[in-house]
Amino acid sequence: MAFEKYRGAATAVIEAVGAFPGQGVHSMFVFGMHYGMLQMALTAANIPFEKVAPVTWKKNMGLARAVGKTDRKERKRLSRELAQRYYPDQEGINDATSEALLLAHYCQELHKRGAYATTHIEKFAAGSPRHK
Repeated sequence: MAFEKYRGAATAVIEAVGAFPGQGVHSMFVFGMHYGMLQMALTAANIPFEKVAPVTWKKNMGLARAVGKTDRKERKRLSRELAQRYYPDQEGINDATSEALLLAHYCQELHKRGAYATTHIEKFAAGSPRHK
């Protein structure tokens, strides 16, 4: 496999998201299709991944207090400021990129602690297809 030389060097976290009220059927279908394609690509590349609920990683990053207590604009501002603190030399951090960067940082911290020891395929083969 083309990605075999990277085995063990990469880990991914996918935000476990779902539909929101008011979203169109077509847009949710397309989103779900891309969500599945991402999981398939990671599995095909033998890159271990976990699904994590937004509240889980935000709590870990110290953003949980903002969830549900502030409006969307304020939550985005807090995420942007936190990402800028973690990565002061990174250009282009904005509302669209800050949470992706924080989710990647969360993944990196889990990987440092050894939280990812097996691939998605190995977990499935071991009888544990459910992701956290």
